[in-house]
Amino acid sequence: MEIKFRYIDEDYIEFNKFYNEYLGLNKRGRLTNSILLPGILFLVLLTIVESLGVFFMIPFLIWIIFTIIWIVFNKSIYNYKFNKSLKYALRNDKMKGIDFYKDTKITLSDEGIKKDVEGIEIKVKWEALEKVYVDKKNIYIKLVNATYINIPIRALENNKRKEEFLKIINKYIKSDFGLIY
Repeated sequence: MEIKFRYIDEDYIEFNKFYNEYLGLNKRGRLTNSILLPGILFLVLLTIVESLGVFFMIPFLIWIIFTIIWIVFNKSIYNYKFNKSLKYALRNDKMKGIDFYKDTKITLSDEGIKKDVEGIEIKVKWEALEKVYVDKKNIYIKLVNATYINIPIRALENNKRKEEFLKIINKYIKSDFGLIY
């Protein structure tokens, strides 16, 4: 089976979102973000509590209200900043790989997967596949060396071809690994 396509900016964004979700970087970043600012403000309040005297409750109530609001809206703030940084990275041509400027051809054969980017050839044996993640827009093939092959579903043209592609991969993938939908 042979698939030809060219990556677009949306593929880059979707892959980075997937990669951060899978590794948990997104979750750890959000958790750090939600704790760091209220924690710093709390430490500042503790250092100035003696100088506040009788009025120490007002800043603590403001801090509690701020912390609750911050925790509620933290996820949307973090996602906004994350998407903004991805879009900024897309403007820098050096951040993109050669895949974005040349046509990519993926070939599935009995030996494995061959990725050809106009003369640059990468061959992967079936034993090197660890997991295959199927998303709404992409198929991510994780290799044992922790790298990924990203195949946009739009390149498969229709659902029948997608199922055929996944059937071929499922045939060769190790039994203790598999497809994850």
